[in-house]
Amino acid sequence: MQQTTGGGPNHMSETLVTYSYSMTFQSSEYGYGMSIATVTFLISLGITGIYFLFSKKRG
Repeated sequence: MQQTTGGGPNHMSETLVTYSYSMTFQSSEYGYGMSIATVTFLISLGITGIYFLFSKKRG
């Protein structure tokens, strides 16, 4: 995966998803990469749950 800045200094311009990918498949740190993916999933699940909670109250 080629990025414009290559992650910038100290991975500052990477998102959690691209950082997880690079840790898992480019650095072969499978446990660390998968834990980042799991945290990203849980954050997304929490935001989705909050959205549904507030949209149900409005409707």
